[in-house]
Amino acid sequence: MNKPTYSYDIKPFSDFWMNCFLNGMFSLATHFDKAYRLAAYMNHHSFEHTNNYKDPSFRLPAVKLPWFQQMTSAFKFELKPHFFLDEERFVDEIKVLIKEQRIISLCVDLYSWIPGSYCFQRYHWSHYSIIKGYDEARNVFFVLDDNLNGYNEFEISEDTLVTCFKNSDYFMNSEVFKYPYVEMVLDEHVPYVFSFQEVIDHSERLIREIAEFSFDGLWEFDPNSDEVTSHLDYSMIGTESFFNRQIASKYLFQYLVESGHIDNDLYENLVTQVDQIHDGWQIIRNLFGKHKALIFAHRPFTLERDKMIDMAKNLMQKESDMWETLYKANRSLQQVG
Repeated sequence: MNKPTYSYDIKPFSDFWMNCFLNGMFSLATHFDKAYRLAAYMNHHSFEHTNNYKDPSFRLPAVKLPWFQQMTSAFKFELKPHFFLDEERFVDEIKVLIKEQRIISLCVDLYSWIPGSYCFQRYHWSHYSIIKGYDEARNVFFVLDDNLNGYNEFEISEDTLVTCFKNSDYFMNSEVFKYPYVEMVLDEHVPYVFSFQEVIDHSERLIREIAEFSFDGLWEFDPNSDEVTSHLDYSMIGTESFFNRQIASKYLFQYLVESGHIDNDLYENLVTQVDQIHDGWQIIRNLFGKHKALIFAHRPFTLERDKMIDMAKNLMQKESDMWETLYKANRSLQQVG
């Protein structure tokens, strides 16, 4: 990649995928202190029944993550919404903001935004994407965003930037997307302090929450609906939140053994479990993909909802067992001590 004319030197946080906002925020946080990675690995997640904002009728399970401020209160920042002075000349305003080293996220329509993403040439969904730089000579912008391969840096032509902004929900659905861009203003930040006790507390909480989680009313597919392929896509995105969280947990266990919080035998035990859970969620994701491929091929199929629900319940129990392994091992050490 040619050196941009102007750019804020932020590297994408690509260890695993959370969502566009959190990956963007951890890209900023780890730019100043790599230890903030540990806040992303922390087991502060929970689980929820959710939906796509454009289709609230279809419900699916997903990993729920806290607000960034709850994940690491040590990194201080403010999100300031802005309007452009002249929307017809917004590109010039963005260039000025970049030259001033201001960190901004622009509201864009994802339909033509990032090749290889779920939405590309398929869905008119919108979100805010970090615009980190531009190359005047080649007339391209550098953005941080995600596609099927995770969170990364991409080049976007000026024409694409204009098209995707003009087609965004800032213009089409301003009740949800009220501002054209948001500026991230950084305040003081202090070094991240890791807490093993926090990991144990979250382990105990996750055991309780998993026992209470229900799949009732989720993945209710109608094979005759025109929206069934969209519902399969939503479900695939939901399963990705589960297996990406296992990647985070594996990084967490690696840190725990390297820092001496757990011994190697416990580490190997936990990694075996987390790999099984990760692979299981990928299998469910691939089943959704298989169903979608059969629809596109106009071939008969049966949506195996009951099978996938049973698999998902089993994987949730496995995750509970994994956190119980860590929780009980720590309690045994405390009793010995």
